[in-house]
Amino acid sequence: MKVYHCSKSRSVRVIWMLEELGLEYELETMPFGPEGLQSADYLAINPFGKVPVLVDGALTMSESVAIIQYLLDRYADGRLQPDPDSPEYGRFLQWLHFGESTMMGPVATIARYTVFCVKVRSRMSMRWLLRARRWTTIARFWTRSWRLTITLWTMSSRRPTS
Repeated sequence: MKVYHCSKSRSVRVIWMLEELGLEYELETMPFGPEGLQSADYLAINPFGKVPVLVDGALTMSESVAIIQYLLDRYADGRLQPDPDSPEYGRFLQWLHFGESTMMGPVATIARYTVFCVKVRSRMSMRWLLRARRWTTIARFWTRSWRLTITLWTMSSRRPTS
């Protein structure tokens, strides 16, 4: 079995499941961008140019939750999920897919407009302030820098912690 992976991506889910199941696998860590996921060699494996990809014998598949469900159905031997004939199986599938299908869209939107914009907003704020050149006294500088520090701290505190 082989997993194509990028750091800080959804492929971590697949790796975690493989570890939970105690399965042996080869990990191919890919760089984001043209030298990795967009290379001709990788696009031949996955035309979408995304990770994760699982290669298991003749099967090549993508989509992290689909891979997890495949691994559970194929290799878990009844562990980590209810039996498909069980009344709990439907709820299990609902919650297995909830994170990606229902939650990920809003989470990605929040991250895009808060977490990923913090550095850009901070740099833009500093450039604007430096161009204004209104620092005429130490007292004024201290007051403005203190207020700027509070503003930048507030913006950066919206970042989720790991």
